[in-house]
Amino acid sequence: MTYRSRRFTVAMRLGGRAGLLRLGFMLGLIALGLCVFGGGPGTTPLPSQGPKPHQDAAAFYASLPLSFERNQGQTDERVKFLARGLGYTLFLTSDEAVLALRSRQSSVVSGQLQRATDNGPRTTDTLRMQLLAANRAAQVTALDELPGKSNYFLGNDPKKWRRHVPTYAKVKYQ
Repeated sequence: MTYRSRRFTVAMRLGGRAGLLRLGFMLGLIALGLCVFGGGPGTTPLPSQGPKPHQDAAAFYASLPLSFERNQGQTDERVKFLARGLGYTLFLTSDEAVLALRSRQSSVVSGQLQRATDNGPRTTDTLRMQLLAANRAAQVTALDELPGKSNYFLGNDPKKWRRHVPTYAKVKYQ
């Protein structure tokens, strides 16, 4: 006498093992469809977090507002103001602007992983822009204070922390 399980019987009715695999594949597609397209009347789509595929990425980043911080010890003493953004820092001195562009190389080795991981080494490219015959003693002032503040809590010594650093919309050279 041979014993056959229910699972085996269902598999045979569906066309053997291949039929069972087809059934599993179809159920997986249905589950994926519900995750991607599903949702009931109570669900709301998440807001977009970046440029739409049809938008030009450069135009998207160019539209983001800059905010400048007065250097209060957060960087080199020659820097008067700095601005930070996704992947860059802009340093303004009396006579030059230095743009540091940061990136991380993806540690993805093959195309099997669908999303890039952020574990690769950091690289920084630097662009220095200096005006010829510029006044090295130019007065650099901030204009249009913004409501946001920056805070730097680096290390364990509260004396070295920078709290409530004002941010500005513009910087003026005179």
